[in-house]
Amino acid sequence: MKTEKPDNPNSIDAILDSLDRKELVRIIKEQADMDENVESKIIAKYSICDLTKGEYKKIISSALNRCMNRGFIPYNASSSACSGAESVLGKAQDNLKAGRVAQALTAAQAVLEKMVAALQYADDSGGSIGSCIESSLEIYQDASKRKLDEKTRKDFFNYLVKDWDNERYKGWDWGLQLLEMAIDIHVGQSEAEKVLAAIESCFENSAPNEKHKWHDGTVYRLKHKVLFKTGKTGEAERFFNENLHVPEFRRIAIEEAFKNKNYERVIELVDSGIESDTKLAGLVHEWKRWKLKVYQARNEKDKIRTLSLEFFLGGGTDSYEVYKATFPEDEWPAEYKRLTGRLQEALDRSHVAFGLLGFIFVKEKEIGKLLELVKRSPGSISGYEKILLPVYPDEVISMVAEKLREEADDAGARNEYWRLCNYGLKHLLEIKGRDKALELIEEFRQKYPRRPAMLEEINKFMKKKDLA
Repeated sequence: MKTEKPDNPNSIDAILDSLDRKELVRIIKEQADMDENVESKIIAKYSICDLTKGEYKKIISSALNRCMNRGFIPYNASSSACSGAESVLGKAQDNLKAGRVAQALTAAQAVLEKMVAALQYADDSGGSIGSCIESSLEIYQDASKRKLDEKTRKDFFNYLVKDWDNERYKGWDWGLQLLEMAIDIHVGQSEAEKVLAAIESCFENSAPNEKHKWHDGTVYRLKHKVLFKTGKTGEAERFFNENLHVPEFRRIAIEEAFKNKNYERVIELVDSGIESDTKLAGLVHEWKRWKLKVYQARNEKDKIRTLSLEFFLGGGTDSYEVYKATFPEDEWPAEYKRLTGRLQEALDRSHVAFGLLGFIFVKEKEIGKLLELVKRSPGSISGYEKILLPVYPDEVISMVAEKLREEADDAGARNEYWRLCNYGLKHLLEIKGRDKALELIEEFRQKYPRRPAMLEEINKFMKKKDLA
């Protein structure tokens, strides 16, 4: 059977097809000698024997060291620095697909250990190193969900229990992820005790002023999980009820009480949550939301009105209709006038009031009032343009032009001049503001004669749009 020849005799496929094995080997060795990255990739992917963790780490370190400058990996080199780790991850994923879980974990451990440590001496703003870390953890997760042979499971468990609190994880939540995986794969009382001891150490080894670090409930949740998994349901329930100060536990308790229509219990949990989490605005808001749900379930209109107004004035536009629904139809016009008047009075001291008024006028189709509001701040026109343009085209064009004047005044670099023309002036043309665009162009020429880059971009734009 004849092999189909490539159409182009000078293509890479054609050239490689024409070479014998000896020549191909020579070329590959030559490239590997010239570039350590090539050598590392070949070893990681095609090694016949399983590599040790140390050998994998050597491949990873080679790429990291190659990209280091005076002990630090700069932003523009962080992606290249990951080439070794990516090669090792490729091998790990191949092993995982082939069911060679122990070998996959060896490679993934090398990546996790080296790349977490690399964060201490690299600028990972682009996220390349973080991506390698997450990929290695995904291999861990995949392995933890499989039915493992006993040796692989036990080795993996012991590694997780030992490694989770390594200094390299300080300041990150990856260590706790490892601890949770240990919980998922543990077998028997002895291993359960090891996990519980690890969890208890989180509290015992923390200074009093560090206790807040566990406030998110992760460690509490893990302890509850292991107690429940080991059949200690009574102890798990007591632990849960004794620690309702943990937001995650409180949330579960509130949901359960609400589901059972035990509204008094919901209010009790909410009030204690508001008191204990007073410095955490997000949680306080969440607890109050549950209060509103109770009031709605009980149809307590006065309380619904008070709380929904609080939410709305705080920026929660989704509460507007809830608030409005508490008024009889004949009473709403007076309340609408009072509410909008209150917001009008707050315009000079609150940007939230501006957004809420805009929301109301759009919702109630008060387009004329919306126009007057936007005139106070022409820079906000982009948020309301589609609504105002069909009714007030001239006014919208004028406000867009005013916004462009402000942008032109602030611009100082060529890319900003380019945007002024190719986004700002172009948009003005699109909303049928050709005359205003030409007026602005002439104005810019007169006002900024000492900005040659701006004038060049204007001339290019005019030529492109046939405005010259």
